[in-house]
Order: sequence, then structure tokens, then C-alpha cells
Amino acid sequence: LKPICKAYGVLGFIHFLDCYYLTLITKRAKVGSIGGNSIYTIKSTETFPLKPAERTNSSSAASENAGHDPLGLLSMWQRGKRSVGLGLTNREIAELRYQGLYQVVDLTKNFFFSY
Repeated sequence: LKPICKAYGVLGFIHFLDCYYLTLITKRAKVGSIGGNSIYTIKSTETFPLKPAERTNSSSAASENAGHDPLGLLSMWQRGKRSVGLGLTNREIAELRYQGLYQVVDLTKNFFFSY
């Protein structure tokens, strides 16, 4: 395991079509205190997908492509097509749409938390 960011709290989990996503509070600002407890507001969040890493060199894929694609150009071509939105399934398009809608939610206004 390796750290991917510094977080001040877990905002929550959300599930769309593909996988669960973890939303972390990455920046905060102290706005006051109640009874000696600090009250913070959210300044920034980051959302991370929670799914297994894709395997690029699986033994079955390597045996199927042996001799046909020695440099991995076919897989590079597929990744390139997908990075510009070509060759996506309807489910993948919907997943990207949901992710975009979720990112529009402004959690930096009128949201407070304490420990």
C-alpha cells in the first residue's frame, strides 16, 4: 500500500454502475469552536474509485496474443481510443456522466464538520 493523498476525513462512499467511490476531505478551514471542539468547513475534496487494478499482462492475455502483438501496440491503441471517448460502451458512457454530475456537487459551501 502507498498513500495517495493526505485527508482530514472521509466524506463518504457512493456507488454508480461500475464501482464504489470514496470521497475524502483533502483541505479544511477552521471556522469556529463549540464547547472547546473545533468546527471546520470543507475547502477541497477528492474522489477515488475503489476497484481492483486492471491487469495488463495477464497470463491468458499473453498466451492469446503471443506472436501477434509483441510490442503491445494493440493494447496501447485500445487505451488511446478509450482516452478520447471512442469505443466506450453505453454503460461506460453512463458511468462517466454520473461521475461528472457528482463532481458538480459543491461540498465547500454550508457543510461543516468536527472530530
